[in-house]
Amino acid sequence: MSISPPEAPPYPTTPEDNHENDETSTSAYAEILSFQWCFGFNKDLPVLNLSINNTKKIFFVAAQIGVLYDFAYNRQQLLIGHRNNITCCCISNDKRWLCTADSGRDCTIIIWDTITGLPNQTYFDVINGTGAVAFSSDAKYLATLSQQAPQIMSIWDWTAESDKPICALELKSEYSNQHYVQFNPRQSTQLVSNSTTQVIFYEWSHENGLNYYDPELTERTFNTSREKLGYLTQSVFLLHPTRVITGTTTGKLVLWDCKTNGNIFEINKKQSNIVEQSDFTPQLTKITDNRELTRDTLKSSTSTRSGTLSSRKSSAKTNEQIDQDDEEKNYKQIRFNEPQQQTNIQNNEERSEFSYMNKRALKLCEPQRKPITVLVTTNDLVVTGDSDGVIRFFDQELKLRMWFEHFRIGPIESISFTYTTSDYSPPHITNPTHKHNETTLIQSPFFSYDFILSSSHAVIAHITHSGQQISIVKRDSSTAIYALDTHPFEHKVCFANASGRLQLWDYEQKMIITSAQHGHDNAITQLRYNHNANFIAVGYSNGQLTLCDALSLESILKAPFQYAKTAILFIEFSHTS
Repeated sequence: MSISPPEAPPYPTTPEDNHENDETSTSAYAEILSFQWCFGFNKDLPVLNLSINNTKKIFFVAAQIGVLYDFAYNRQQLLIGHRNNITCCCISNDKRWLCTADSGRDCTIIIWDTITGLPNQTYFDVINGTGAVAFSSDAKYLATLSQQAPQIMSIWDWTAESDKPICALELKSEYSNQHYVQFNPRQSTQLVSNSTTQVIFYEWSHENGLNYYDPELTERTFNTSREKLGYLTQSVFLLHPTRVITGTTTGKLVLWDCKTNGNIFEINKKQSNIVEQSDFTPQLTKITDNRELTRDTLKSSTSTRSGTLSSRKSSAKTNEQIDQDDEEKNYKQIRFNEPQQQTNIQNNEERSEFSYMNKRALKLCEPQRKPITVLVTTNDLVVTGDSDGVIRFFDQELKLRMWFEHFRIGPIESISFTYTTSDYSPPHITNPTHKHNETTLIQSPFFSYDFILSSSHAVIAHITHSGQQISIVKRDSSTAIYALDTHPFEHKVCFANASGRLQLWDYEQKMIITSAQHGHDNAITQLRYNHNANFIAVGYSNGQLTLCDALSLESILKAPFQYAKTAILFIEFSHTS
């Protein structure tokens, strides 16, 4: 049972204050308590790299607060505006605009200016909260997925004055919770999202609203059991105009391509007999935008099930036969439900057949065996992070270019690269251990821009010099903080977490002094300094009690006291300690 805190007492006033402006009293009252610094962060949300060229700046979330942290100068700027814990965040490509969103009562979506730290746009009372957000490549549009059921996919023009999305649709409950969404970097009208079992491809326009395609990915698709296939994690668009890949928890990559197997010539030929071959790629937007698929509301949005194999026997069919069978199957089903709209539905079926977002699972690759927890792209490289903390770089053909396994920061939660301007030239990298290349294949030296890693062990690392150097930005508590106490007469605070880790901080200099690990399976539930601040009494969840040195945080007892059978909840020293 949760107990709500008592209301704060009214701010004391004097008779002279009664004649002053009410705003003065309000501002004075607000200054009684104000946030100054955040120790720790939410390790389950991505850490965003806000660095541009040589700057060193990141964003992370701590409960309801967003933190802009300049780790070069150890300065924080707190973004305060949410009433609930922030559930998701994203950053524009140029690192200028930051979006944070929450879920719950009075939930909001806020777009911040990272230069000033001020909100630029706010949406209030968003339906069903927000569980995933993404900016388009030009930062003009924002895509959101609600967190609570039924899930709603929305496209916002946040630069406009309207407080309503451009288009939105309600997703089916059978898709399970869609937890990840991303725009096509080269086409803002195309998106992809995924849950643990379902990938959905979207395309939208101002005229036709939002349409989506839900290709099947089951055990029959690649004749692979769910245990070997794994569950889906994240999806990204490749440089190829029609291909998308999705990572899984078994280290596999699912390659998606057009249902027509990328036969661009045939698609354009059916659309127009006068289109020249040099115009195929620019026609992608026109083909998808000119469809008459939806109206402007949730109920009018449509979905198209992409063709997959219905049985193992059908695996011998050609792609054309599969497409034809699926088209006839879908047509008969829709005709049975809505016979009066036969003509319009047939046109929609024909148009969806030629849509570049009408995809199917084309190939299953296995570049690694550990679960892929993060999947991103940078320039022409595909980057994965796994549960062992290994970072791998692949080219567009999913051939391994480079990997780094020496970081050792735990399972990767996020990867975010530094933004570089066109006039920036990275410093020349010299490797003293470099030897003459004796391989027979000529390969250019590997290069990547600096990037930020975060892990489920609550570690943030800055990787520079194309992976050759790593510096730890933050190493915080990976579990809940159960106990803390402040030094009686110095600017120090000590706190401990559920995994038995103690940390001592100088809260004036905002620097960690020392840390110590006291077991991994025994949560620390209480801390207390003695009156001289020589010792810290530490109580555990199993009833043990020990004394630690106030500076090194190491135990000074040969064995802890064991007089209680349950968790230690209160500790107090006598006046003589």
